[in-house]
Amino acid sequence: MLKMKNILLLIFVTTLFSCAGSKNYLERGDVDRSLQDAVKRLRRKPEDEKALEAIPTLYKTIKKKHLDQINALNSSSSDQRWNDLIREYEYLQMAYDAIINSTEAYKLVSPESYSVQLFSVKDSAANFYYQQGLIYLNKKGRENAKQAYLLFNKSESYVLGYKDAEDKKREAIELGTIDVVINPVQDNSFFNIRGFNGFGNRYSDQYFQQNLINDLSGNTNVPAKFYTQQDAKIKQIDADWIIELKLVRLELPKPTLSTSQNQVNKSIQIGTDTAGKPVFQTVSATLLSTRTNYSAIADLDMKIVDVTENKNGLQRNFKEEYGWFSENVTFQGDRRALGNQDWDRINQSEQRIPQKEEILVQLYKQIYPRLLTQIRRAVEW
Repeated sequence: MLKMKNILLLIFVTTLFSCAGSKNYLERGDVDRSLQDAVKRLRRKPEDEKALEAIPTLYKTIKKKHLDQINALNSSSSDQRWNDLIREYEYLQMAYDAIINSTEAYKLVSPESYSVQLFSVKDSAANFYYQQGLIYLNKKGRENAKQAYLLFNKSESYVLGYKDAEDKKREAIELGTIDVVINPVQDNSFFNIRGFNGFGNRYSDQYFQQNLINDLSGNTNVPAKFYTQQDAKIKQIDADWIIELKLVRLELPKPTLSTSQNQVNKSIQIGTDTAGKPVFQTVSATLLSTRTNYSAIADLDMKIVDVTENKNGLQRNFKEEYGWFSENVTFQGDRRALGNQDWDRINQSEQRIPQKEEILVQLYKQIYPRLLTQIRRAVEW
C-alpha cells in the first residue's frame, strides 16, 4: 500500500513539474523569448502541440510590438533612438532567423527579414554622428576637437570604416594635440634641507621627467606632445599644460631592532654499549636572532596647470611606503643540535641597512606607475 502511494506521488510530482516547464507559451510575459523557446521545443519534439499552436500567434505579436515601437522612435529626436531602433530591428531579425532555420516552424509562418532595415538604420546612425563630428571639427579649441574625435569614433561603432571617419579622427587628434611640459621634481621634503637632495634630484629628473616623457610619447594616438623645460625652450614651444611634481614628504626613520632566541634540541648517537646497542645523548643550542626593521614613506604631489585657460587642472597625491628588514642569526651551545634550516638562517644573515639613495629609488619605483597612469588619463580622449 505504501509502495503504491509513493508511485502515485511520484507521478503527481512529475506531472506537476512537466506542466510548469511547458507553461503555455502565449501566457508568458516575454514574447521574444517565448518564441525562441517554442522553436527550440519543435527541434526536440516536432509534434509538440503547444509550440505548434503558439508560434504563429507569437510571431504576429512580435511584429506588431516592435513595429509599433519603431514607428514611435522614428518621430523621436533623442540620440538614444538609434540604439533603440537597432535593438527593435534586431528582435525582429532574431524572430526571422529562428523560424527560417526551423523546418517545422517555417511550415507555420512565412517570416519577414529585416536585415535591410537593420543595415539602413545603422548607416543612418553612422551618418548622424559623422555629420555631428564635422560640426565640432570646424570649431576651435581642444574640447571641440575631442568631441569631434569621439563622434567620428561613435560613427564607426555603427558602420566600421564609415566614409573617411578614420582620416577625420586623425585630423581631430592633430587639431587637439597640446604641448605639455613636465617639470623636474621639486623637493620640499625634510631631507632636502638636510643635504640629501643631490642624488635625489638627479634621480627625480631622470626617473620622472625623462621616463615619463619617453613612456607618454610612445603612443601616437595620444593628443599631446611632451617636453622638458629645456627642450621646450630650445624648440621655442609655448606649453599648453605644465605638469608640476613636488616631493612634499620623505620620512626615513631610524631602523628598529628586535631580538629573540630559540632553543633547539637534538638526540645524537655518541657510541654503543657493551652489547653493541647505540647510545644517544641530547645536545642543545640557542639561536640568537637580531631583526632590523625599516619603513620609509614618500608623498608626491602632482598638479596640472592649464596655461591656455590660466587655471589648475587635475591634482593628485601619491603616497607610498617601502618596508625592508634583515636578520642576523648566531648561536650558542652545541653546533650538533642545529638542523639544515637553522644553518640556512645563520648563513643568510645580513646586517646591512639600505642606503637612503636605495630607499628613494624604491619609493620612486612604486609611485611612478600610478603617476604615469594619471597623466595618461588626463591627456587621452
